[in-house]
Amino acid sequence: MKRKLINGGKFMKKFLSSIFAITLFLGLSGCGSSGGEGQTDQNNEPKELVIEESGYYLSSDTSPYVMYGVKLTNPNENYYVKFPVISVTSYDDEGNILGTSEQTLFTIAPGETIEFASQADCNQVAPTNVEFKVTNLEEDYIEGDCPKVTEGIEVVDGNIVQDGSGIGYRATGFVKNNRDEDIDNAMVSVLFYSGETLVGGQMGFANNIPAGQQVPFDNFIYSVPTYDSFKIVAMEW
Repeated sequence: MKRKLINGGKFMKKFLSSIFAITLFLGLSGCGSSGGEGQTDQNNEPKELVIEESGYYLSSDTSPYVMYGVKLTNPNENYYVKFPVISVTSYDDEGNILGTSEQTLFTIAPGETIEFASQADCNQVAPTNVEFKVTNLEEDYIEGDCPKVTEGIEVVDGNIVQDGSGIGYRATGFVKNNRDEDIDNAMVSVLFYSGETLVGGQMGFANNIPAGQQVPFDNFIYSVPTYDSFKIVAMEW
């Protein structure tokens, strides 16, 4: 069942930010490996990442995009995953594929849970079903440890307010860096809930956060679903 939308508004077709492969590669320098990439042993093979929760709504009644939220957990104690990939596929009522998109994240440490929002293409046709899958290869599971992208970073005074233009909303607040080193970029996600059910989200960014300080964010939200509550979370990007 399609959820009612509030102030659908216009939707940007491109993400606010793109990942440069070399930047991500250098960012992995803090991760340690106790073996070769993708190596396993018979008694300690890595388990696939688990999508604990997922939900979505449509950006508008006409020319929609899928606005989704995901809660992702790494169940492994001894493996981290570099560049976790979530594949999102939209289907019509006959099972035909309307669109498919991938969201590549930074890393997910052993035992870590991350929550994030993003958007997916459905060729501007309202889907009747949206499937979320982890599509990482075995070689992406690295034996060893890695810093948590969610550790030492928090959202302070997060809020959603009506945009002055009257066509959307704004997510505002501060991203606080509790680490001893600067954070170049943080992904800021707004997650919407109906009761306790995740019904989607939208993302934005905060940049250049000095160690021990906080910086403001003010991210435009194109539309919101019917929701009872929301939360705003951040992780290193």
